[in-house]
Order: sequence, then structure tokens, then C-alpha cells
Amino acid sequence: MTLSMQNKELEHLIKMVNDIASNLAYGEDAAASAGQVVAHLKRFWAPSMRELIIAYEQQSGEGLSALSRQSIQRLAQASDS
Repeated sequence: MTLSMQNKELEHLIKMVNDIASNLAYGEDAAASAGQVVAHLKRFWAPSMRELIIAYEQQSGEGLSALSRQSIQRLAQASDS
């Protein structure tokens, strides 16, 4: 995958995870919402997509909402165990 293709994919993943977090945050506390986002990412995202967004969050995370960042951090911890 070229750098340009990876950047486009990353932009798409950032938008998707922010949209998912926004949709699942309605009426929930942050911890519960993050758990729902993590469950969604585990169920519907390919491992390569999860790896890319985790690496991005760990490098800078620019453009990710607070809930998205919290969710990705939890996803990374779950992946480590």
C-alpha cells in the first residue's frame, strides 16, 4: 500500500470511528460508551483497520474525538492482553 493510499484509508478510519463514537455516545456515560465503541470495532473492523487506528492514536491522534481516543486506547489494551 502506498503512503497516499494509507493516508486516505486513515482519514476514512478517523471519520468512521468519530461517527461511531458520536452515535454510540447518546445518553451514555463515557466509560459505557467507550465499551460500546470497542465492541463495535472488534466486531465489524478488520484486524488491519484496528491496528492502523491504534498506531495512529498512539502517534498523534489528531482529529480523533475524546471518546474515540478513549475507545482506541481501550482497544489497544484489549489487544495487548
